[in-house]
Amino acid sequence: MKKITFTLISLIFSLVILAQEGNLGIFAGVGYYNGELNPRGVFYNPSLALGVLYRHNFDNRWSLRINANYSNLKGNDAGSNNTYQTQRNHSFSNVVWDIGPQIELNFLQYDKDKLDTYYFTPYITGGVLLSIFPDSQRLFELAVPVGFGFKYAITTEITAGMEWSYRWTNSDLIDGLEPDNFLTSPNEQRSYNPDTDLYSFFGAFVTIRVFKETSTCPAFMY
Repeated sequence: MKKITFTLISLIFSLVILAQEGNLGIFAGVGYYNGELNPRGVFYNPSLALGVLYRHNFDNRWSLRINANYSNLKGNDAGSNNTYQTQRNHSFSNVVWDIGPQIELNFLQYDKDKLDTYYFTPYITGGVLLSIFPDSQRLFELAVPVGFGFKYAITTEITAGMEWSYRWTNSDLIDGLEPDNFLTSPNEQRSYNPDTDLYSFFGAFVTIRVFKETSTCPAFMY
């Protein structure tokens, strides 16, 4: 896991250093959890989510984004309409940090230098993240984010937008409910969902252009 963490961090800094057209920004919204305590509900026990991002635009269709986000995932059986859950009476609160790269694919051509025609677009996004759970039994988890959003060029330098993304993890321990072991506890069932846990972020972002690609080499401008 340490090698994976080092590789992700090295990739992030390499891309930032090499980027010629990039945007730095902030994200704010809510985060929530899906798992045994909340199998399908959206915006369940939402908590504040904050983040920073760096986006490199390859062309008017493709972008590479580096994220670093934070939220606090929560769940409580006491608020459920399910009789089994109220009897189980489990609750948890788990801080999550995640960091990693995501690819964005724009549905429309997007070029902030042509605000009269290509100034907005919906997009889809996906990638891989390293999720860090300081209060969980496992500190590090890999997560696969999948989401969609909308971005709008306010000026040639400033972009705003909204995004909703799900993070599928490889863990079923985010909520603190371990898989049942009927060999050691034949009369006790606590976990009934065989799928791994996931969490979601929904919110808005604002970015400002910090690097701008030039088509002419500065050495030939004078």
